[in-house]
Amino acid sequence: MKITIGADFIPTQSNLEAFCNGDAEALCDKALLKYMESMDYRIFNLEAALADSTIAIEKEGACFVAPTAAVNAYRAVGVNLLTLANNHILDAGEGNLQNTIAAVVNAGISYVGAGKTIFEAKEPFIIMRDNLQIGIYACTEHEFSIASQMCPGANPYDAFTSFDDVRVLKEQCDFVIVLYHGGKENYRYPSPKLQRTCRRFVEFGANAVITQHSHCIGCMEEYNGATICYGQGNFLFDGVDNKMWETSLLITIDIDKDSHEFNFIPLRKRAGGVNMAQGEDARRILEDFELRSQEIQREGFVEEKYKELARKTIYTYLGRSMGRIRTSVVGRLANKLFGEKIWGLPYDRRSAVRLRNIVECETHRELFLKGLEWYGCNK
Repeated sequence: MKITIGADFIPTQSNLEAFCNGDAEALCDKALLKYMESMDYRIFNLEAALADSTIAIEKEGACFVAPTAAVNAYRAVGVNLLTLANNHILDAGEGNLQNTIAAVVNAGISYVGAGKTIFEAKEPFIIMRDNLQIGIYACTEHEFSIASQMCPGANPYDAFTSFDDVRVLKEQCDFVIVLYHGGKENYRYPSPKLQRTCRRFVEFGANAVITQHSHCIGCMEEYNGATICYGQGNFLFDGVDNKMWETSLLITIDIDKDSHEFNFIPLRKRAGGVNMAQGEDARRILEDFELRSQEIQREGFVEEKYKELARKTIYTYLGRSMGRIRTSVVGRLANKLFGEKIWGLPYDRRSAVRLRNIVECETHRELFLKGLEWYGCNK
């Protein structure tokens, strides 16, 4: 059985009409459509809420909401399964999650990774075909989209439960794929913690772990007989002027009872759509991917590269927190006069939301702490 997996797939202003009209050829070139048609199963990440309203939640980062008619594009290109475990699935509010799910289901497309409660959201999806059972487990980091026991949303990555979820799934399936929505945007390597997390999924039974959300092609490694891909870039996410976003990979896995084979198909963004990369362009994309994959094999490389990133970003994170006012002479005097309430003054609602994102999201927290470690040692 041949499965192809693409990452973030979202309508933007440049192609919304083509999405709503289900115009597959306006979004993908003929070579790409033909390739996907040759697959037995096609999986993509729905990086937006589908809702016929202008509601948007308060969060750190952009909200992506598209009309429910945009589902026509996913049906037109032959999507079989959409993953909803991401940081945008609640962008139109909890009430509109059911509208998103209904639009997907009514289009004849299956979904995984979100639900009315955390118990629904964590349910895996099992593909059964040709005497094979292939399990799909989707989870996301904590960024304003997480389900709970009482509230709808996406399946959160949880170090206490997610690995066991995969272990149980492996007991039912011949092959297990974990789709993890997280990692640092616009960064082509795993953080040390992300690498440990992905390897842990393998140790609990995953045959493949694919991280999405970084919006750029990253690297890959083989670990204990499984394949881990740290970032495959977007499938189709137009309207951003960033060279990292111009290329991406489709991942194809050819699976049978006793073996599996991975193939990486390079893609090139074009205005409003995406094409299969050709010739020298395709060769360079794959060579760069392979080079980075070799780099992370070097002992200490992942840690050193991440320290470099932390040094570059620490001042951005410090700028989102209070800074020195609390320990200054003025700060101490203000505390005596007004009590601890003074420390709430620098935080309007927007600032509090931003700080929550730093503290709650696994990737931001790890990077902030690593940056503070460097900053403290170099003061």
